[in-house]
Formats: sequence, structure tokens, C-alpha cells
Amino acid sequence: LLNSYEEKLELLDQYGADVVVEEPFSREFSNVTPDQFVNQFLVQRLETKVLYLGYDFAFGKERAGNVETIRRLAEARGIEIHVVPPHKVNGQPVSSSLIRKLLDQGDIERVNLDLGRPFFLRGRVWRGEGRGRTMGVPTANLQTEARKYPRVGVYATRTLWRGNWYNSISNVGYNPTFKDGGSDLPLKIETHLFDF
Repeated sequence: LLNSYEEKLELLDQYGADVVVEEPFSREFSNVTPDQFVNQFLVQRLETKVLYLGYDFAFGKERAGNVETIRRLAEARGIEIHVVPPHKVNGQPVSSSLIRKLLDQGDIERVNLDLGRPFFLRGRVWRGEGRGRTMGVPTANLQTEARKYPRVGVYATRTLWRGNWYNSISNVGYNPTFKDGGSDLPLKIETHLFDF
């Protein structure tokens, strides 16, 4: 995941969504045919008048429906359809898989450009070993939900804490200096805030 569910809702709110309707993905829902989807969800439940879709939208049992399917079914029921083309930056389509690839490469500048906003990690600060404090560089250890992280490394960051922004430096890594073991070390995100 690039963002948690709560973060996605906050981002949708920031970009102007008035209401978000979530349909839990169940076995029953996964077996809905394209025709049932249009009738039950778009027409009966949501009383849809206008629908915007991504260019690669797929729906229905075994993803049997595509943009042309929904255009045919929806327009026959009086629903106006608009297909949104791919979002491109410098001529290249932006996708979540591209963002994940760029994060693996540690190319945060490009990630931010493609997202149209700064990439961020959010979580709870938890008590670590306290080694940074004894060395004069205390760090906040960030505990996050399972998600995609940038490549292991050290990053110039900005940290929001109780409504205030701080310049900071963050390490995404495994702390091999202090642990015996190999690749089974847990990934840690530690941030040192300047002038804090």
C-alpha cells in the first residue's frame, strides 16, 4: 500500500470528495455480473446520473466488464459516462506500480512529482533502545501500518508533530550495527528532528 485506508480518505477529502461510499469486497460481491453491478449498485443504490471512470476500469465477476461494457450498460439506463485518460508526467503514465518502483529506487523527487504531493509516512512514535539519545542524536521511532517504504537509506525529511513542522533527517534501515543476524532484521524508520 502507498497509503493506509484512513490516509486515502483524508486525501480524497483534501481533493474535494464530499462522500466516499465503500462496498466491502466479499465473495458475494465478487460474483456480481457487470449487468447486476450496474443495476444493483449504480442505478438502484446510488441513483447515478454521471459516472467518471479510469481508462483501465474493470469490474464484475472475474473482471468481465470493462469501460466499453459499462458504457453500453450505463448509457442504456440514462447514466452519462466520462472516461478519464491516464495521468501523465513528462509523457509517461503514472500508476501505483510506477510509484512503487520509484520508491524501490529511492527516487523521492520523482515520486513527489508523479504524485503531485509529497510522499509521506505516518505512524505512532514508540520507545526504542534509546541509543540515539545517549549519542546526542535522539530519534523518534515510527511504527506504521504495513505499507510500501522507500529504499533503505537516509533522507532529508520534514516532520509534523502536534501542528508544527520540523526539519529532520530520517533513516529507513535495519540497524545492523546493533544486532546480530542477517536479513531477518526488522525494517525501522527513525527520525531525528532538528531544533526540537
